[in-house]
Amino acid sequence: MPRNRTAILKEEDIVKRVIAGIETTVNKFREHPYYFFTESDIVSYLWRELYSSHLEVENSGRRMYLVHREYPTNFTYEKKNLGPNYIPDGTEGSRGHYDLVILNPQFAANEPVDGVVFKRFNRSSPTQGGVLIALEFKYVIKDTRDFCTQVCQDNHILRIGREKSGTKYAANLVFCNYRMERYRSELERMIQDSPEDIPCFLIQAWYEKNTRTGNYDKRTPKPLPSAPATFLKKHWTKDECT
Repeated sequence: MPRNRTAILKEEDIVKRVIAGIETTVNKFREHPYYFFTESDIVSYLWRELYSSHLEVENSGRRMYLVHREYPTNFTYEKKNLGPNYIPDGTEGSRGHYDLVILNPQFAANEPVDGVVFKRFNRSSPTQGGVLIALEFKYVIKDTRDFCTQVCQDNHILRIGREKSGTKYAANLVFCNYRMERYRSELERMIQDSPEDIPCFLIQAWYEKNTRTGNYDKRTPKPLPSAPATFLKKHWTKDECT
């Protein structure tokens, strides 16, 4: 008889594993930013760091993994309206996708499989509490305002998920391999003005050509806010884990 994997999954342990994975991913980017060509590369790296049989549950005898990319939201929204005061009413727009989620193990183990996979969606009665941790990523590769706008939009998608869907933890990870000058202050403002319960980080590393030697020297400023893993440990506290 297959053992019940749900019983061995503790929320506190899942949160610690995710924070450790984020820390490893951030450190790898700061050490070698050209490991990553795309945002997808960064998300995939964290997915690999999280991979473990301890992040599995069984649902009616079927083994199910908790970490997923491009997981659909259980709410609809108009992208153009995303901002601090926007709360969608459930009738407008379309669903989006989180870049990476860790599902609530009790939800994954006990809901009908179709509901966990989330192909079906009831606007009038959406499923609550399915996502334990939601993460958004942005890879800034140009000094343009568009990236600033996208960071702000991601912050508010995560906020809506917390407010309307019962997502317990959320964070927005912004990576940048470019020396931003024109729009850096605006990007920093988007980071600092993120909703209170949505930690948002700027992780930057890039290379500049040394005119004297002809080699490329790496520039690695401290993340904003500094020490993302420490920040998350403080905000995703043990007291919140039930």
